[in-house]
Amino acid sequence: MSPTPDPLRALVKMFDAQARPDASFCATAVLVGAGVASAEDRAVYDVTAGRPPAADLPRIADDAAMHAPGDEGLARELLAAAMPELAKALPTEMGGRGALVKGDNPVRRVVGAIARALGMPEPQLYLARAEPGVVAPVAAEAPGVLVGAEVPKRWSLRQQRFLHARALAHIRRGTHPVAGFPPAPGGPGGRAGPPGRAPGGGSFRASRAGPCARGVRGAAFRR
Repeated sequence: MSPTPDPLRALVKMFDAQARPDASFCATAVLVGAGVASAEDRAVYDVTAGRPPAADLPRIADDAAMHAPGDEGLARELLAAAMPELAKALPTEMGGRGALVKGDNPVRRVVGAIARALGMPEPQLYLARAEPGVVAPVAAEAPGVLVGAEVPKRWSLRQQRFLHARALAHIRRGTHPVAGFPPAPGGPGGRAGPPGRAPGGGSFRASRAGPCARGVRGAAFRR
Protein backbone atom coordinates (compact mmCIF):
# COMPACT_ATOMS: atom_id res chain seq x y z
CA MET A 1 0.00 0.00 0.00
CA SER A 2 1.24 3.49 -0.82
CA PRO A 3 2.35 5.50 2.25
CA THR A 4 0.54 8.55 0.86
CA PRO A 5 -3.19 9.10 0.25
CA ASP A 6 -2.56 10.33 -3.31
CA PRO A 7 -3.45 7.02 -5.07
CA LEU A 8 -6.78 6.92 -3.25
CA ARG A 9 -7.54 10.49 -4.25
CA ALA A 10 -6.69 9.53 -7.83
CA LEU A 11 -9.19 6.68 -7.55
CA VAL A 12 -11.86 9.08 -6.34
CA LYS A 13 -11.32 11.30 -9.39
CA MET A 14 -11.31 8.32 -11.74
CA PHE A 15 -14.55 6.92 -10.29
CA ASP A 16 -16.17 10.35 -10.46
CA ALA A 17 -15.22 10.60 -14.14
CA GLN A 18 -16.72 7.15 -14.73
CA ALA A 19 -19.97 8.13 -12.98
CA ARG A 20 -19.47 5.47 -10.28
CA PRO A 21 -20.55 7.28 -7.11
CA ASP A 22 -20.54 4.21 -4.86
CA ALA A 23 -16.97 3.36 -5.81
CA SER A 24 -15.93 6.97 -5.30
CA PHE A 25 -17.55 6.98 -1.87
CA CYS A 26 -15.73 3.77 -0.89
CA ALA A 27 -12.36 5.27 -1.79
CA THR A 28 -13.19 8.43 0.16
CA ALA A 29 -14.35 6.32 3.11
CA VAL A 30 -10.94 4.62 3.20
CA LEU A 31 -9.30 8.04 3.43
CA VAL A 32 -11.57 8.97 6.33
CA GLY A 33 -11.17 5.63 8.08
CA ALA A 34 -7.38 5.78 7.78
CA GLY A 35 -7.34 9.27 9.28
CA VAL A 36 -5.67 10.87 6.27
CA ALA A 37 -8.67 12.71 4.82
CA SER A 38 -8.35 16.38 4.08
CA ALA A 39 -11.13 18.84 4.84
CA GLU A 40 -12.26 18.49 1.22
CA ASP A 41 -12.23 14.69 1.46
CA ARG A 42 -14.25 14.81 4.67
CA ALA A 43 -16.81 17.17 3.12
CA VAL A 44 -17.32 14.82 0.16
CA TYR A 45 -17.65 11.85 2.52
CA ASP A 46 -20.15 13.57 4.81
CA VAL A 47 -22.41 14.59 1.91
CA THR A 48 -22.54 11.07 0.47
CA ALA A 49 -22.74 9.31 3.84
CA GLY A 50 -25.75 11.42 4.78
CA ARG A 51 -27.56 10.52 1.58
CA PRO A 52 -29.67 7.31 1.72
CA PRO A 53 -28.46 4.55 -0.63
CA ALA A 54 -30.68 3.23 -3.40
CA ALA A 55 -33.64 1.20 -2.13
CA ASP A 56 -32.94 -1.73 -4.45
CA LEU A 57 -29.67 -3.45 -5.24
CA PRO A 58 -28.51 -5.16 -8.44
CA ARG A 59 -28.49 -8.94 -8.46
CA ILE A 60 -25.05 -10.30 -7.55
CA ALA A 61 -23.80 -13.08 -9.80
CA ASP A 62 -22.54 -16.21 -8.03
CA ASP A 63 -19.32 -16.52 -9.96
CA ALA A 64 -15.61 -16.90 -9.26
CA ALA A 65 -15.27 -13.24 -8.32
CA MET A 66 -17.47 -13.87 -5.26
CA HIS A 67 -15.28 -16.63 -3.83
CA ALA A 68 -12.02 -16.28 -1.95
CA PRO A 69 -9.00 -18.20 -3.26
CA GLY A 70 -9.10 -21.75 -1.91
CA ASP A 71 -12.85 -21.66 -1.20
CA GLU A 72 -13.40 -24.79 -3.22
CA GLY A 73 -12.76 -28.51 -3.26
CA LEU A 74 -14.14 -31.59 -1.51
CA ALA A 75 -13.73 -30.24 2.03
CA ARG A 76 -15.74 -27.13 1.19
CA GLU A 77 -18.42 -29.23 -0.52
CA LEU A 78 -18.62 -31.53 2.51
CA LEU A 79 -19.05 -28.59 4.87
CA ALA A 80 -21.72 -27.11 2.61
CA ALA A 81 -23.60 -30.41 2.63
CA ALA A 82 -23.31 -30.66 6.41
CA MET A 83 -24.62 -27.19 7.17
CA PRO A 84 -28.34 -28.13 7.25
CA GLU A 85 -27.55 -30.76 9.88
CA LEU A 86 -25.34 -28.35 11.79
CA ALA A 87 -28.20 -25.85 11.92
CA LYS A 88 -30.28 -28.54 13.64
CA ALA A 89 -27.46 -29.66 15.94
CA LEU A 90 -26.30 -26.14 16.78
CA PRO A 91 -29.36 -23.88 16.88
CA THR A 92 -28.79 -20.34 18.07
CA GLU A 93 -29.55 -20.13 21.76
CA MET A 94 -32.20 -17.43 21.77
CA GLY A 95 -33.58 -17.80 25.30
CA GLY A 96 -35.79 -14.75 24.95
CA ARG A 97 -33.06 -12.72 23.26
CA GLY A 98 -35.37 -11.54 20.48
CA ALA A 99 -39.03 -11.28 19.52
CA LEU A 100 -40.17 -12.28 16.03
CA VAL A 101 -40.92 -9.19 13.95
CA LYS A 102 -44.06 -9.25 11.82
CA GLY A 103 -45.23 -6.76 9.23
CA ASP A 104 -43.40 -4.18 7.18
CA ASN A 105 -40.72 -1.87 8.61
CA PRO A 106 -37.56 -0.09 7.36
CA VAL A 107 -35.20 -2.82 8.56
CA ARG A 108 -37.22 -5.51 6.78
CA ARG A 109 -37.07 -3.49 3.55
CA VAL A 110 -33.27 -3.22 3.78
CA VAL A 111 -32.89 -6.93 4.55
CA GLY A 112 -35.32 -7.83 1.76
CA ALA A 113 -33.35 -5.81 -0.80
CA ILE A 114 -30.11 -7.54 0.20
CA ALA A 115 -31.78 -10.97 0.07
CA ARG A 116 -33.02 -10.30 -3.46
CA ALA A 117 -29.55 -9.16 -4.52
CA LEU A 118 -28.07 -12.39 -3.12
CA GLY A 119 -30.78 -14.53 -4.72
CA MET A 120 -31.95 -16.02 -1.42
CA PRO A 121 -35.23 -16.15 0.53
CA GLU A 122 -35.83 -13.28 2.93
CA PRO A 123 -34.94 -14.42 6.47
CA GLN A 124 -37.02 -13.87 9.57
CA LEU A 125 -36.27 -10.86 11.76
CA TYR A 126 -35.94 -10.88 15.53
CA LEU A 127 -35.89 -7.68 17.60
CA ALA A 128 -33.34 -7.69 20.42
CA ARG A 129 -33.99 -5.08 23.10
CA ALA A 130 -31.41 -6.39 25.58
CA GLU A 131 -28.67 -6.34 22.90
CA PRO A 132 -29.29 -2.95 21.30
CA GLY A 133 -26.36 -2.98 18.87
CA VAL A 134 -26.37 -6.58 17.70
CA VAL A 135 -26.78 -7.76 14.09
CA ALA A 136 -26.25 -11.53 13.93
CA PRO A 137 -27.51 -14.51 11.94
CA VAL A 138 -29.84 -16.94 13.71
CA ALA A 139 -29.72 -20.69 13.12
CA ALA A 140 -33.25 -22.02 13.56
CA GLU A 141 -35.81 -24.07 11.64
CA ALA A 142 -36.16 -20.97 9.46
CA PRO A 143 -32.94 -18.87 9.34
CA GLY A 144 -33.20 -15.36 10.69
CA VAL A 145 -31.34 -12.22 11.70
CA LEU A 146 -31.22 -10.85 15.24
CA VAL A 147 -31.28 -7.03 15.12
CA GLY A 148 -30.76 -4.74 18.10
CA ALA A 149 -33.38 -2.11 18.83
CA GLU A 150 -30.87 0.74 18.50
CA VAL A 151 -29.14 -0.38 15.31
CA PRO A 152 -31.04 2.15 13.13
CA LYS A 153 -29.93 4.91 15.52
CA ARG A 154 -26.33 3.84 16.02
CA TRP A 155 -25.34 3.23 12.40
CA SER A 156 -25.82 5.07 9.15
CA LEU A 157 -27.93 3.46 6.45
CA ARG A 158 -24.84 2.35 4.57
CA GLN A 159 -23.30 0.84 7.69
CA GLN A 160 -26.56 -0.95 8.46
CA ARG A 161 -26.60 -2.38 4.95
CA PHE A 162 -23.10 -3.77 5.48
CA LEU A 163 -24.00 -5.36 8.83
CA HIS A 164 -27.16 -6.96 7.46
CA ALA A 165 -25.36 -8.16 4.31
CA ARG A 166 -22.70 -9.85 6.43
CA ALA A 167 -25.36 -11.72 8.41
CA LEU A 168 -27.23 -12.74 5.24
CA ALA A 169 -24.00 -13.89 3.59
CA HIS A 170 -23.52 -16.35 6.46
CA ILE A 171 -27.06 -17.66 5.95
CA ARG A 172 -26.62 -17.91 2.19
CA ARG A 173 -23.48 -20.03 2.40
CA GLY A 174 -24.78 -22.03 5.37
CA THR A 175 -22.21 -20.92 7.94
CA HIS A 176 -24.72 -19.19 10.23
CA PRO A 177 -24.71 -22.03 12.81
CA VAL A 178 -21.01 -21.42 13.48
CA ALA A 179 -20.83 -17.68 12.77
CA GLY A 180 -20.64 -16.83 16.47
CA PHE A 181 -17.92 -19.30 17.36
CA PRO A 182 -14.63 -17.84 18.63
CA PRO A 183 -11.59 -18.07 16.33
CA ALA A 184 -9.32 -21.05 16.77
CA PRO A 185 -6.22 -20.55 18.93
CA GLY A 186 -3.31 -19.46 16.80
CA GLY A 187 -5.65 -18.24 14.04
CA PRO A 188 -5.50 -14.82 12.36
CA GLY A 189 -3.01 -12.66 14.21
CA GLY A 190 -0.75 -15.59 15.02
CA ARG A 191 -1.40 -15.44 18.76
CA ALA A 192 -2.85 -18.37 20.62
CA GLY A 193 -5.65 -17.62 23.03
CA PRO A 194 -7.83 -19.49 25.48
CA PRO A 195 -10.44 -21.86 24.07
CA GLY A 196 -13.87 -20.33 23.53
CA ARG A 197 -16.26 -20.66 26.41
CA ALA A 198 -19.69 -22.15 25.92
CA PRO A 199 -22.78 -20.69 27.59
CA GLY A 200 -22.79 -23.43 30.22
CA GLY A 201 -19.21 -22.68 31.25
CA GLY A 202 -17.67 -25.67 29.44
CA SER A 203 -15.16 -25.42 26.66
CA PHE A 204 -16.10 -25.13 23.01
CA ARG A 205 -14.64 -28.53 22.32
CA ALA A 206 -16.72 -30.26 24.96
CA SER A 207 -20.04 -28.62 24.12
CA ARG A 208 -19.82 -28.21 20.36
CA ALA A 209 -17.42 -30.74 18.91
CA GLY A 210 -19.83 -33.66 19.27
CA PRO A 211 -22.78 -32.08 17.41
CA CYS A 212 -20.40 -30.72 14.75
CA ALA A 213 -18.92 -34.13 14.14
CA ARG A 214 -22.34 -35.80 13.99
CA GLY A 215 -23.56 -33.24 11.45
CA VAL A 216 -20.54 -33.69 9.21
CA ARG A 217 -20.72 -37.48 9.41
CA GLY A 218 -24.44 -37.50 8.59
CA ALA A 219 -23.92 -35.36 5.51
CA ALA A 220 -20.99 -37.47 4.38
CA PHE A 221 -22.98 -40.73 4.46
CA ARG A 222 -25.85 -39.19 2.50
CA ARG A 223 -23.64 -38.02 -0.37
